[in-house]
Formats: sequence, C-alpha cells, structure tokens
Amino acid sequence: MFLTLLAPQSTPTPASTKAWIRVSSVWKEATPFVRVAGTWKQATPFIRVSGVWKTQLDKTPAAIDWSTVTFNSTDEECIVVGRQFTGIDQQISVQIQPGTGTNPTLHYQKTSTSLNGNTVTAFPTSPWVDVTANTTITIDAGEWLNFACSDSFQATSSRTATIVNVSDGNATLDTFNYRSEL
Repeated sequence: MFLTLLAPQSTPTPASTKAWIRVSSVWKEATPFVRVAGTWKQATPFIRVSGVWKTQLDKTPAAIDWSTVTFNSTDEECIVVGRQFTGIDQQISVQIQPGTGTNPTLHYQKTSTSLNGNTVTAFPTSPWVDVTANTTITIDAGEWLNFACSDSFQATSSRTATIVNVSDGNATLDTFNYRSEL
C-alpha cells in the first residue's frame, strides 16, 4: 500500500495540524510516525504560519490594557476606548463580564480599524451592542474591541468589567472600570 501525507486545507486552521492518508481513494486521519535510529516514533505535525513552522496556533494575544471608559452625564457623551488584538494567529472567543450593578451600561463594537478616542453620544445603537451578563464574541487577529458606556439615570456610578479568553482556559486579558459622572 502507498501512503501519502498531506494537510487537506491550504490555509492554517486547527484542523490542518492533522496528518491524512489516502486509503482506497478515501482520505482518513492518520497518526504520523518517523523512523529515528531504527525505532518508529510518533511525529508531531507542523503547520507554517507567516513563514514560521509551529506545532499549534497561538490563541494568547499580546497584552491588552483598556483604560477607564467614562460617560459624561451632563454632555451625554462617552469617549471610546478601543484596543487591537495582536499576537494571535487563530480566531479566539472572548467573554465580557460586566460586573455587578445596573449602571452604567457597557457597550461594545468590534471593528477592523480603531475607534479609540472617538466620541459617542448617549445610548449608542447598532453597530454598538449592549454588554449583558457574560457576553461572548469571537475576535480575529488585528481586530479592535471598542467600548463605550451610558447611564440613563444621569448620576455618578461605576462598575468593573473583566475580559477573559475563553479559547485559552478563561485566562483574564484585562479588568477595567467604566463609569458615569456628572
């Protein structure tokens, strides 16, 4: 029998780290082996990402640090705080945990360019999305996750949000405050 090993996909994904063999015109997943000094040993498949050979794709982004998001109740405006996801080469899932309390309301928008420093008027609508308990979204390398907040009570209030990387064992990426002030 003649065996051919190949990655069945042309772009790196977690599935492309598997070896495949063709048996009777059917592709089947295979465990690759190599012969080292007369002994057969299981081999680790590699994938090539941006010219670098890896045994797995990176799901841990570079350090991310959102600063405090502040809503000015008098002007009914909020300055957007956005950060870019770098250092990953696969899509990851992140969870936004808004903390206890009801005010202010945290909003997010995922974009391909920075919104950092932009002004958002009170109670933004689509494409802004309200963060509810444990909102989970997917992020690709290079995307921005932007936050704004609002408060219908026009009072001074504060909450703390935590962002965790669901794809990496719920590792905490950052914890930041968001507040409303008069």
